Order: sequence, then C-alpha cells, then structure tokens
Amino acid sequence: MSLLNSLKWDILIEETGFCIVSHNNEYSKRILTTDKNFEPHERQLGELLGYPACCAKHCSNIGESNIDVYAKEFAHNAHEQNIELLNIRHYEQGFSLISHIPCSYHCQTSINMAKESLSQLLKQPNRGKIHQWRTQVLGCLKLLH
Repeated sequence: MSLLNSLKWDILIEETGFCIVSHNNEYSKRILTTDKNFEPHERQLGELLGYPACCAKHCSNIGESNIDVYAKEFAHNAHEQNIELLNIRHYEQGFSLISHIPCSYHCQTSINMAKESLSQLLKQPNRGKIHQWRTQVLGCLKLLH
C-alpha cells in the first residue's frame, strides 16, 4: 500500500475482493457503485473500466449471467484460430494483453489495445518480478521469443 500511496493512487476494495486502483477516489467509488447495481450495468461498467464501447455493448447484450460462458467460448475459439493477440484464456490470472472480452475476433479497438500492451510489455527490463510476469504472459500467448 505504501507504493500506491507514494504514487498518489487510491485503492478501494469491496467485501467480495473486487478492487479498484486509480488516481481518483470518486471515480473508483462510481465504478464500485455501478458494479453493485442490481439493474443491468454491463455496458456502463465496461465503459467506466475503459473497455471499447463496442465490447461493453456486446457484453450488455449477452447479459452478466452469460458473460463467463461467452468468455470461455471466445477464448477457446481464439486459441483454435491462432488469434493470440486477443487470447483471453488466462486473463482472470492476469496473463493477457487485454482485460476485457472482445466483441469479435476482428474488433480493431481490442486488437489495437492488445498491440499497445504487447509493445509496452516488450519494453520492460529482463529482470525481477516484471520479467517473471512478462514471461508468463508471453508464454500463455505463445508469443515467447
């Protein structure tokens, strides 16, 4: 927590363990409030979290109760089609280039986000924890050089 404090980041953790880390405590509260809403909120939450609008809309059409099934199908089919940039098989463990479920295998916004993440990941030094994490991500994506 002291690292977060020194960087002037706030962290909010709800009772289920879901947490938000941001520079803006009010924005974090808005995300947590939206997530707790009993009304359909997939689109609004996705957009608050920075997901592409098309992907947030797609998830809202699927519905919260079906998102996990869709994510598993998407991950399996992306793997089968060798679309590694959008491989989300391990995103729940933090080993993915994107943190959302794309609306399609051709979603250009998601592809661009994944390419930017990969670019940033490859710029990281080959030492310590970041190296271990990078090796895990690239290994999961079959992009290990």
